[in-house]
Amino acid sequence: MRISCKSTFALCGIAISLFIPLVSGAQAANDPEAALKSINSWYSDQIKQARDNKTTLDTTKLLAERRAKIQAALKDADVEKTEPSKCLALAQLYSSVQMQKESLAAAKRFLTSNPVEAQKYSAQQMILNGYQASGDVSGILEMLDTMKPYNPTMAANLLSLTARSYAGIVADKKGLQAGLDLIAK
Repeated sequence: MRISCKSTFALCGIAISLFIPLVSGAQAANDPEAALKSINSWYSDQIKQARDNKTTLDTTKLLAERRAKIQAALKDADVEKTEPSKCLALAQLYSSVQMQKESLAAAKRFLTSNPVEAQKYSAQQMILNGYQASGDVSGILEMLDTMKPYNPTMAANLLSLTARSYAGIVADKKGLQAGLDLIAK
């Protein structure tokens, strides 16, 4: 049986396309940063291809595929076994598939790595999201007390989010005055 060069390249392409997702999935449990980068790159490439080909993008299908890739990447992930400095990426992956409890745990673990200001603030925002999702008023108040926005834009965003979201949760659980005091603070 004789195989042409063209057939050989096609077979190699198929083999590589089948192998790459396995590598990406395997990286996630060991390296959430690589998994997040790989998934985000794939996602961006899908959007770019649709734009370049001038085709309509099926966003529902694309988001479902992205979700499946993230869930596959998280299959063997364990917050406690992940290096703290890589836990922000793990928290982002969990958050992307609405796994708030796991995202909260990963973001908290990340803070133990003594991150730079911008990353610390991102983790703190993820923690706030987790507390908001669970209705944990004490957690919200504690986190807001420790947060220090690193620029005026972040300060304005935090104030806006506090007024729109967190103050309402606090007011529901601790009374209207507690919500108003939070905004004033």
